[in-house]
Amino acid sequence: MEFMERLEGIPSLYRWLAIPGLVVLMAALYWYFLYQPYVEEREALQEKINTKRQTVEKHKQIAAKLETFIPIQVRVKGQYHAVGRFIDDLVHLERIISVSGIQIEATSQETQCLATTFRFLDEAEANEAAASAKKGGKK
Repeated sequence: MEFMERLEGIPSLYRWLAIPGLVVLMAALYWYFLYQPYVEEREALQEKINTKRQTVEKHKQIAAKLETFIPIQVRVKGQYHAVGRFIDDLVHLERIISVSGIQIEATSQETQCLATTFRFLDEAEANEAAASAKKGGKK
């Protein structure tokens, strides 16, 4: 009962102001402890997404120029399994190699295909390639 008597002793204006004050306090605590960490995490993830999108866009630009590079016409003579081992060896190289247009001539044991090679450049190699392309364009 003593608590109720104390509350009745507080002027009614202060009692009514205490309710919005408590709401503001709870909102501030919610913002600081619950909402703000999620906002920071979301901003960090959005930054990562933007970085990845820039990387994808850069690689798309590189891929768009691939037609300017001359693919290699490969002609191999050997038995079917030897040609299979040759293509398997291509798989284990450090580059990405796309083999297309495979034509096998059974009578001469000759196989022809078109091999296109791809390799991602590290940052130093990419800068060097850009500089040499710039020099080549100025001549």
